[in-house]
Amino acid sequence: MFAAQTVERAVAESREAAGKLQALGIVKGVHIELDQPQNGGEGIDVHFSCLDGSRYAIRTGVNVGDDEGTANVTGQLNNIWGGGESLEANYSRGSKTQAAFQGLLSVPVNADPKRQLRLCASQAAMDSRPYSAHDEIRRTLSTAYRASGFNGTTHELQYLMSWRDICNLGLDASPTLRGEAGHSLKSAIAYTLAHDDRDSHTVPTRGSLVKLSTELAGLLGD
Repeated sequence: MFAAQTVERAVAESREAAGKLQALGIVKGVHIELDQPQNGGEGIDVHFSCLDGSRYAIRTGVNVGDDEGTANVTGQLNNIWGGGESLEANYSRGSKTQAAFQGLLSVPVNADPKRQLRLCASQAAMDSRPYSAHDEIRRTLSTAYRASGFNGTTHELQYLMSWRDICNLGLDASPTLRGEAGHSLKSAIAYTLAHDDRDSHTVPTRGSLVKLSTELAGLLGD
């Protein structure tokens, strides 16, 4: 914006800056005013009138489907350090997933809402005894770089480490399951390409969501 040489370019860059502020969740609405410089010099003054965005949010929900019911609560902190960062924590309990927790920190790259670095930590305890005679505890730590392109296309490169514990075996557990019981460590690099042109993420009436992913595992793991 400071390098704009024409009024048209200044207007375009001001609108781009306002769009980034809203996309980062820093503000809810932006009103832009162009004025003559107060010191009487060359150029123009650009004034942004903004409404602060929400700094936190709490959501609760209940999901029912696939023979499982789950209740969850999610808390989110926005614009933690003033650059559009967000920290989200989710806790859920259900009939199959006994307890699950996930924490996700998202940080924009160079104040660009379309490029983000993500750090995620999660733990889930799952009850598989009704059909597979065991419990499973999974702890995962991952970091990812996500870039959003045009027309709803998203690229994500991720590295993750997952520690899995198969425990509480039932009397009717199979020999194969008994051989897999105990602790194991998975280390993997994954790439995901997604295209989403749905008109709504919650109740879509048209459009499609397509995901393609590949994973390479084995480095530093079992």
